[in-house]
Amino acid sequence: RHTVAEHRNAYRQSHRPVVEMTDAVGHAVRATYFYTAMADLAMLTSDTAYLAAVDRIWANAIDRKHYITGGVGASHQGEAFSADFDLRNDGYCESCAGCGLTFWADRMFRLHRDAHHIDVQERTLYNNILGAVELSGENFFYQNPLSSEKTRYSWHGCPCCVGNIPRALLGIKDAMYAVDPARSSLYVNHFVASEGEVAEFAGTTVRICQETDYPWTGDIEISLSPREPAEFTLNIRIPDRSESKLYTVEPDLTGRFTIRLNGVEQTLTVNQGYVGLRRTWQNGDVVHLSLPMDVQRVYCDQRVRANRGRVALIRGPITYNLENVDHECDVRDLVLPRGAPLR
Repeated sequence: RHTVAEHRNAYRQSHRPVVEMTDAVGHAVRATYFYTAMADLAMLTSDTAYLAAVDRIWANAIDRKHYITGGVGASHQGEAFSADFDLRNDGYCESCAGCGLTFWADRMFRLHRDAHHIDVQERTLYNNILGAVELSGENFFYQNPLSSEKTRYSWHGCPCCVGNIPRALLGIKDAMYAVDPARSSLYVNHFVASEGEVAEFAGTTVRICQETDYPWTGDIEISLSPREPAEFTLNIRIPDRSESKLYTVEPDLTGRFTIRLNGVEQTLTVNQGYVGLRRTWQNGDVVHLSLPMDVQRVYCDQRVRANRGRVALIRGPITYNLENVDHECDVRDLVLPRGAPLR
C-alpha cells in the first residue's frame, strides 16, 4: 500500500499515487510498461486524472529524456531514467525499454490520434530496436549507447531482449494501420511494403496494399480495394523528424511532400500529423505519397551538456552511426562544419 513507507519507491514507480505522477522515473523497462497500462486505463475508463498524468509523464520522457535514436533510460545504475536533460553519450538505452516505448506510443496514439506518437514509435523501431540487431539476425545489443566500443551479444545473462525485440518488430503488422472507434477513418501510420485487409470497416472490407522501399526512398504507393464502394477518410501520416522538443532539425522539411490521388495532385492540410482524404473509394483507387528524404543535421538543446558542440545526422527516420571501420582516423576526431554539403 502507498501508506507503507518502504513500499514508496521511485525505482518501482510506487513513490506516489498514479494520478499525482509527473516525471518518467525508475527502471525504464518497467516504467514504459507501467505507463502503457496507465494509458490503457485512461482510454478504457475515460478517467481524466489518469489521462492528465500519463500526458505529463509522456511530455517529460520525450521532451527531456529522449535520445535521438529513440532510446530511453540513460542511467546504467538501475537501468533507469535519469534526471531531465541528462542524456550522456554512454547512456544505457536498453533495447527492452525501447520496446516498451513503442507499446506506450501505440496507446498514446489510440488516446489522441496524433501522429506525434507514431513519429516517436518509428524513431525507436528503426534505431533503438532494429539497429540493435545484427544483419545476421543472430546477435544483438542489450544496451544501445550513442558512443560504444562493444560488439553485439550472441546471448545475454538477462535474456529479456531475446524475446522482446522480435515481439516489438513483429508488432509492426498491428501498428501499420488503425481505425477510429466509428470505423469510418483509416490511419496509415507506417510505410511498409505489404498487403492485407481491414474487415468490418465503413460497412465493407477494404483491401489495402503498400508498395515502397521506405526508408531508402520516400515514395509510397497505397492501393485501396473495397469490396463495394465505401465512403471513409484515409489519414496518411506525414512524419515530423523533430518529434522531441530536445532537437532542432536543419533543413526544416515541413510541408515538403506531395500526394496524388489517381494521378491528380492534391492540396491538403496537415492536421495532428495527418493529411485526410475523404471520399467514396472505389476498387483500384491509388494514392501516391512522396516524402522528402534529404540528409538533415540535428542539434540538441544546450541543457544537454553531453551534446554541446555536437551534431547528429539523420535521413528520414534513420539516425546515422559513424564507425571507425569506415574512416582512416578515429571518428571521435571528426569535425563537420555547418556549411559542409551533405549527400
